[in-house]
Amino acid sequence: MGLRSRRAIIVLVAVLIMSYYGPTLFAQDVSGRIQIESPYPIVQIIKVKKKVQDSCDEEQISKSLLVSSGGGVANVVLWLEGEFETKPFARQSVILDQRRCNFEPHVILIPQGARLKVLNSDPLAHDVRAFESANMLFRLDMDTKAKPEERNFEKSGIYVIRCGLHPWMHAFAVQAAHDFYAVTDAEGTFALKNIPAGKHMLHLWHETLGEVEIPLEANESVQDFSYTFKNTTSL
Repeated sequence: MGLRSRRAIIVLVAVLIMSYYGPTLFAQDVSGRIQIESPYPIVQIIKVKKKVQDSCDEEQISKSLLVSSGGGVANVVLWLEGEFETKPFARQSVILDQRRCNFEPHVILIPQGARLKVLNSDPLAHDVRAFESANMLFRLDMDTKAKPEERNFEKSGIYVIRCGLHPWMHAFAVQAAHDFYAVTDAEGTFALKNIPAGKHMLHLWHETLGEVEIPLEANESVQDFSYTFKNTTSL
């Protein structure tokens, strides 16, 4: 067999492998930590009105900026820019609950095909409102006996959820455009799984610290990705 024939066979085998396994054959994982420069911001305390203290904690911790003892920032949303093929997703719901006069979780990620299910586990009523900028998309009057309500967002984006009765109560619903989204945990750590190898633009968003774009080259798995937000909270 000649050299040209052997090369043709190698190319053909490579094409067959890629067509069988798809682009994930060369997919990579990216994990790391998002933090903020020191001195680290202190937790902000919100005083609750006496008329609701029987059902709500007397003091609420603001979730607008939660920083660990080591400087890790919670609730940072990360995603890759661009259009990607998504895996078939079984229809299901992700749960946003109301407990002790707080939304749990504070930032909820909604995969493609999933719906948002809102619960009220509190012994008092809440008035749940979802906004895209100043435009209210839906409103749910949820008393103590209210059944769970399901809603969906028509397009990807970050939506704010508020309670019309308790002004400190807010959360964010992140409707994913594809599979490559993540939210940092309490220590600021995250993981993006099976992203296509190559050059990407990584977006980071936080409700207080803003949004940044970072070039990301993932030709091999990355386990030590890091980014540090500037601390502008005291300026």
